[in-house]
Order: sequence, then structure tokens, then C-alpha cells
Amino acid sequence: MGENSKIEWCDHTFNPAIGCMKVSDGCKFCYAEAEQDKRFGRAEWGPKTRRVRTSPDNWRKPDTWNRKAKADGVIRSVFCASLSDVGEDHPDWVEPRRDLVAMIERTPNLRWLLLTKRIESFMSVMQNAMTVNVEDWFASMGDRVWVGTSIENQDAANERIPEILKMPKWITKFLSMEPLLGPVNSYVTSTLEGFDVVTDYLRGTISIDGQAHVPCNKVNWVIVGGESGTHARPMHPDWVRSIRNECVDAGTPFLFKQWGAWLPYYVRCSDKYPQNMGSSDHAVLEGSLFTKVGKHNSGRLLDGQEWNQFPQQARS
Repeated sequence: MGENSKIEWCDHTFNPAIGCMKVSDGCKFCYAEAEQDKRFGRAEWGPKTRRVRTSPDNWRKPDTWNRKAKADGVIRSVFCASLSDVGEDHPDWVEPRRDLVAMIERTPNLRWLLLTKRIESFMSVMQNAMTVNVEDWFASMGDRVWVGTSIENQDAANERIPEILKMPKWITKFLSMEPLLGPVNSYVTSTLEGFDVVTDYLRGTISIDGQAHVPCNKVNWVIVGGESGTHARPMHPDWVRSIRNECVDAGTPFLFKQWGAWLPYYVRCSDKYPQNMGSSDHAVLEGSLFTKVGKHNSGRLLDGQEWNQFPQQARS
């Protein structure tokens, strides 16, 4: 996938607005902020800065994509948004979010993938953009609107995954573990009235003090990728394998997007990665050696193959 988008898990990318505020460690070297600095010599990042609505020409693109998808008899996916956070509660987002809802409603041949780090407030800010009940609206959209949240480490998982699991069962839920900065378990833990609660978000079960496993909502798709850019941090292959293995065991679609700027040295030394890629940067992480080759050279192979699994609905 990737028509009009360089992102491996969608056909198109649409940004209603540009600008954001950093909220966690995964935001530290934000590629979107760096890209805006590089292209325009400025960036609208931070709590007191503007969120700049994109141009009318940009806003016309989804209608064009929808007409083409209809003519081709297919459903194409749109990632929203790569240069901002559609779930941010910011006054400059009020009008773009309202117009985004209308856009989604009138493009039935597009599947919209809405990604946010602010999953705890996502449904409320979406409600503010609608005249109908937000849960009813999502139900009326069927499989055309998916909701995801970003996870960079276990702390983020513990904070955000319980929030996305609160969303109605009929909403397809996905995790974007990019940049992955540490190991992430297939479960999250919490306490309830003094009892230990373990939620297996891939298999959809909750256990209390190790007792009965009660069914609950689950995550439908996991995307993993490393960090890119000048200040990128390495991603250990054991972190990726652990998540991949848990997804395979649970029957959850898994997509490995990229290694990012850093490649594990043993992968670089394989016959699929020639020695002349050129890099003088090396790093050691948890006993493994990495070499900095850049995102485009590091590739997408995990244990000798690409992982491009999508939820079953995406193939309809």
C-alpha cells in the first residue's frame, strides 16, 4: 500500500491541520516537527502555538481519492494525520475536525485511520465536532473509520491501551508502536480496589488476582517501527520479535513498518544487506550492536521476511 503516501500501511495521508504538542518520550525527536523546520524554517509546535489548517487544494484531495476508488471498485485507506494529532483538544482544531467529520461522511470509498496519542480524550473531542451521539456516528460508519493510538514503551501501553479498549466493540482498534523505544508486553496491569488486574489486549481477556478470565475488547491490529531522523534511537530486535510472536499466537495481524535509522549489525551482515551501505555510526543497546544506515537502507525485513498483515476487513 502507499498510493500518494510513503507510509507502508495506508494508501493516502491526509493532514487537516499542521502542528502539535509533545506529550511523551515518543515525541522527543518528532519527525513531523523536524520536517516542518526543514521545509519551511518554522514549526507550529507547543501549547501556545497555532494549529495551521492546510490549504483548500489539500482539502479537495480526499474527494478525488474517493472518486477514483469508486471508479476502481475498491476501498482505499487514509491515514489521518501525520503532521498533527486529530485527537488534540486545541481551539484551532474545532473547525478542521468538524469539516473532517463531514469529509469522512461523504467519502464512502475511503477507510479513515485516525491515530492519536490523546486517546483518553479522543471520543469527547470528536463528540464536540458532531451533532449526533459519537458512538452512534461510529456505528453508522461501519468499518470505514478505525481508531489507533501510539505506543512507544510499556509506560505508554499502560496509560493508553486501557483507554482505547473502552471504545465500543464495533470500532476497529489498532496500535502504532512507532517509534518503539522499549519492550512492550501483550498485557497491561492495573489495580482495582486492591486487586491486581491484568488485561490481555491481544486476546481480549481480563483476570483479577489471577482468577477468572473475563472477555473484554481487544486490539485488532499492531504496527511496529523504529525511529528515523538525525537523533533517532535504536530499536532492539528482541522487542519487535516479542510483539510479533505474541500477535502470531493471538491471531492478531502484525505489520513491521521499518527498522528506522538504526539496523542491528547481524542483519546488516546478511547477504540481503551489502557491506557497502556506508556508515561510521555505531551503538550498543542491551548487548546488541547497531549501525546507523538511515531509514531507506535499513529496510523492512524481520527474520528474513516482511510482515504485512492487515485486519481481515481491510481486504474487503
